[in-house]
Amino acid sequence: MHAVVAAGGIASDGLRAMGVERVPLLRVGGETILSRTCRQLLAGGCEAVHVLAPDEVPLPEHSAVRRAHYSGAVVEDLLACVATATAGDAVLVAGGDMPLLSSEAVAALAAAGQRGAVDLVYPIVARSLIEQRFAGSRRTYLRLRDGVYTGGNVFWLRRDWLLGQGPLLRELFEQRKDVLAMARRFGLLFFLRVLTGWASLRYLEHHLGHVVGGRLCAAVLPYPEIAADLDKVADLETFAAHLDQW
Repeated sequence: MHAVVAAGGIASDGLRAMGVERVPLLRVGGETILSRTCRQLLAGGCEAVHVLAPDEVPLPEHSAVRRAHYSGAVVEDLLACVATATAGDAVLVAGGDMPLLSSEAVAALAAAGQRGAVDLVYPIVARSLIEQRFAGSRRTYLRLRDGVYTGGNVFWLRRDWLLGQGPLLRELFEQRKDVLAMARRFGLLFFLRVLTGWASLRYLEHHLGHVVGGRLCAAVLPYPEIAADLDKVADLETFAAHLDQW
């Protein structure tokens, strides 16, 4: 199994005002977040890691970490990398902004994908675990009939299925900030059930799987670090105890 890490984006305006140009280049214990993420992916069972980032983003010196072609077009770059550079039946896709990702979380996600006949595994973490590990962290939570959860930042995908989803991925990426367009795609009843807390994990898996034409699994994992990313100024305070000075 190979992994792809998206680490090319520039930080938000708020973070840049704080002196952070690229989140993956912040350091934790003397190691960049990107380097640490690659190391944890490899230790969690990945054979190789392909990094989507421009040349000015340095990669860790490891034979299993490779730079993928980067144009800035997220979906196009991802699909091209998966099609030409990755191998195996499955691929992990991760963000480059998780300061404390662990190999245990990676291995648990991979195991969830291997257990069943699914196309996509999306990790979710209980709110109580997030608040216990990262006190004061500001996350977006979803209240379901099964509990209150937040989503992770690493995905397990069946490689052949992912490569057939180009048009859908492009459309979803373009519409990600258009609430009306997303409502039309996923259905008003779906949003009402989610907003009122009526939806269950099984319902989400079934409905979203039907929309995207795949078999989905929402894997509840006991690893809050897989859902803890750094993309806002407030997150600097959350991870202040772990980050080196920048």
